[in-house]
Amino acid sequence: AVGLEEVLHEDYLQYRIRSVEYLGDRLTKAGIPIVQPPGGHAIYIDAKAMLPHIPLDQFPAWALTLALYIEGGIRSVEIGSVMFRGGQGNEQQQKQDESVEESGECR
Repeated sequence: AVGLEEVLHEDYLQYRIRSVEYLGDRLTKAGIPIVQPPGGHAIYIDAKAMLPHIPLDQFPAWALTLALYIEGGIRSVEIGSVMFRGGQGNEQQQKQDESVEESGECR
């Protein structure tokens, strides 16, 4: 419950937002493609742009999360193919996604 109160303090919010902004600046300067602008909560790395040699059906974002943990002990999460497709990165699923996008439907 203390954390819920702390996140409302202006000085903490300013510190948190500035910390994420700083990390985003450093990653961008290092050539890591991130979603711009960085928010106050997290940095979102564009794994597709960072790892173009990994086909989408081999889940580049998931590969990145594993490498970050193995190499640096950095906990991260894949938000994309695995999370939203239930692990279905195959051609049939991609065709379904394209047809949904073309029809304007939302999931």
